[in-house]
Amino acid sequence: MSYLLFVIFLLFFSVFCVLLLIALNRVEKKHVEALSVVYPQRNYTPTSKTKRLLGFVIDVFIFSACEGGLEKIFSTVTTSKFTYFIAFLLLHILYFGVLELKLGQTMGKMILQTKVIHISGEPMLSKHALLRYCCRWIPMDAISFLIGKGWHDSFSATIVIEKKP
Repeated sequence: MSYLLFVIFLLFFSVFCVLLLIALNRVEKKHVEALSVVYPQRNYTPTSKTKRLLGFVIDVFIFSACEGGLEKIFSTVTTSKFTYFIAFLLLHILYFGVLELKLGQTMGKMILQTKVIHISGEPMLSKHALLRYCCRWIPMDAISFLIGKGWHDSFSATIVIEKKP
């Protein structure tokens, strides 16, 4: 039953994201142009809101698949909710924290050829990656970039850019 509810949630989430992508498609060019004016001396192109949202959706699907596998493993091995929570937390840290720290990208960003850097144009330092990761636990942070610069970007002085070929 809980698996069915999870699938239904993912379907509604997908429909919501598609509708949001359609709405954002109308304003993404203005957003990219505005960011290019703010940092004209930088040699990078900020990623559009639409592409960022799509990367988020991809990350949610990949992370959810990993988490589903984790839940399957733990349901056969142990019934301890605490042990499962610790494993979930470690998976979250590995997926979002370590990938962005080491590579500057999550799997969704890799697929879309985007990456995270410091606003100076240099790669993120550990402190930026840690702050960015911690901000992900703020409620509604995941969609905060839709109303301006995302909180995890603002607080950590980072930006998501188009990866050069």
